[in-house]
Formats: sequence, structure tokens, C-alpha cells
Amino acid sequence: MDNIYGNKKSFINLNNFFIMRHYENDPRAFRTRYFSTCAKCSKKLPQDSLAYYFPATRKLLCQSCGGAVYNAFLSSATNEEYYSRQYNYR
Repeated sequence: MDNIYGNKKSFINLNNFFIMRHYENDPRAFRTRYFSTCAKCSKKLPQDSLAYYFPATRKLLCQSCGGAVYNAFLSSATNEEYYSRQYNYR
């Protein structure tokens, strides 16, 4: 069966689509707007570079200092979200 766009490839199955909830103190990855400095290694971050912001500690970390911490957070948050939704029938 074709979808509203007329083909089968652009159809998204929402049963397999997973959106994680975001909370106030969750770390965020973004591109810097201004020149910044890493809070851990004091590396200069040029404008439009990838950085990680941790709102709980109010620190900005460069890609090498914050990447592993940010990925560990995403992994644990995804697992927690998945397992909490697995048994929560709404």
C-alpha cells in the first residue's frame, strides 16, 4: 500500500521509532557560537566547534574531554528509557 507521498520508501513505521525524553539537567552536544574554553583541559574552542555542555555543573567541555562522558550518559539514558517504557503500557 502506498502512503500519502505515493511511494513505500518514505513511510516511517512509528512502532520502531524511539524518541528519548530530555530533562533539564541532561548534557547537550552543540556547536559553539562564540570562542570558548574547555573547563577541564583549558583548550581554546574556536567558533562553530563541537562542544558538550553539562548544566548540572555548568561546564563546557571540548570533544576530547566530554565525548566519552556524554556517550556514557546517552547509553545509560537510552537503556533506562527503553526498559521503563517496556513495561509501561499506555
